Amino acid sequence: MGAAVGMALAGLKPVVEMRVVDFALCAMDEIVNQAAKARYMFGGQGRVPLVARLPIGIRVARGDVLVGPDNGLLMPAAEVLGGATEARILENPELLRPQRASTFHGRDIFAPVAAHLAAGRRFEEVGRAIPLDALVGLAFPSPSIAPGRLETTVAWIDSFGNLRLFATPDDLRAALGDQPFGSTITVELPTGSDGPPFSEPAAWARTFGDQPVGSLLVYGDSSGMLAIAESQGSAARRTGVETGSRVRLHSARSRGGG
Repeated sequence: MGAAVGMALAGLKPVVEMRVVDFALCAMDEIVNQAAKARYMFGGQGRVPLVARLPIGIRVARGDVLVGPDNGLLMPAAEVLGGATEARILENPELLRPQRASTFHGRDIFAPVAAHLAAGRRFEEVGRAIPLDALVGLAFPSPSIAPGRLETTVAWIDSFGNLRLFATPDDLRAALGDQPFGSTITVELPTGSDGPPFSEPAAWARTFGDQPVGSLLVYGDSSGMLAIAESQGSAARRTGVETGSRVRLHSARSRGGG
């Protein structure tokens, strides 16, 4: 924590992952006497833009409890389950492993707490409540939907070279209308400033085996999102794009009509 305070005073914006709440007690001098008072002690000239994160549990509207780090990853799941209604720090030593490593928190903190909750322990027992607006959020790029065109972003590239997109089949339907399987969709992706963008026809497909080997396809993946693949090949290698690249999908009909 002391190093983080120094980094913040030097102009950086450090994030401290305090996944074991015991560490917060060891760092009270840095938190209270340095981070909190620096701006006052330096007459407003010293700023400490520092974030400290703790292990948390979130209760959602459906009644489920999610446990994990306060780094934003739990929030999308909470939204799907009706939204967060309560959040608490995982700090009750009775619910944690007696010996806790500094890196294996899934084993030492999150799994034991989840097991106790599944066995009937009350959520209020895990630790102190924290305001919901204090939780770290996670924002995803939104797709751009227009008649005959869907623009989105490559979220990640899986181990098979499939391009997973920040868009859903419903987004595709909103942009292109109902497309029966086998319909042709034009895929456009940037390949850098030195050459023209990648542009090839792809089939709107139910699964990989429905298309010939080596052909490009757009499909709904197991997470309910859109993805681009090459049948028995790598779409990433074929297109040359990376995570974060923009993608444009349009129907052959709208493309041909300008």
